[in-house]
Amino acid sequence: RRELEERIAGEIDALLATVNPDGQEVVTEDALAGLPEPVGRWLRWSGVVGKKRPATVRLRQSGELRLGNSGWFPFVAEEYFTIDPPAFIWAARMTMVPGVTVIGRDRLVDGEGSIEMRLLGLVPVARDTGPEMDRGALLRYLNEIMWFPAAALSPSISWEAVDSDSARATITHAGVSASATFRFDRDGRLTDMVADRYDREAVRVLP
Repeated sequence: RRELEERIAGEIDALLATVNPDGQEVVTEDALAGLPEPVGRWLRWSGVVGKKRPATVRLRQSGELRLGNSGWFPFVAEEYFTIDPPAFIWAARMTMVPGVTVIGRDRLVDGEGSIEMRLLGLVPVARDTGPEMDRGALLRYLNEIMWFPAAALSPSISWEAVDSDSARATITHAGVSASATFRFDRDGRLTDMVADRYDREAVRVLP
């Protein structure tokens, strides 16, 4: 368990070392000029104008996760993001019963997605890599910019107007792309995000 936790911590350190947190540009109205109107409305509502774009983001989470057909289990996690380039590491600990935990991480680094979860840090319960994971991880990143909206201005993300309350985002990095449609209310709040999985099965992820 300690070895796995130390390896994940090393991956997080390596990820954060790839960016310079200093010298981030302040978001201006001019930066929003080329965006579809509902995206600009979202960014104004979220309060990013007049503030620096973040270089990195850390989230702390708690809740329940479903593990296969075994049911729902409590978990705690920390997730680390970089904006340019787009990347994340989600490090989680799930409690099966007192004293029995599943430890692991989900990540997108250098355009490659992978997941590794181990019971007691030893027995693999989830592990996967490959092109499908790459696209899935990139789509997860795109969905999670709801927590740090200034990332919508990243050069890795392009926007296309759909209608007065929605726009389609495409994120491309290291030769991999993923797209989703974001929907907003009239005030600029993000209300929905709809995408197609790599197998074309519709998936809906709500904020």
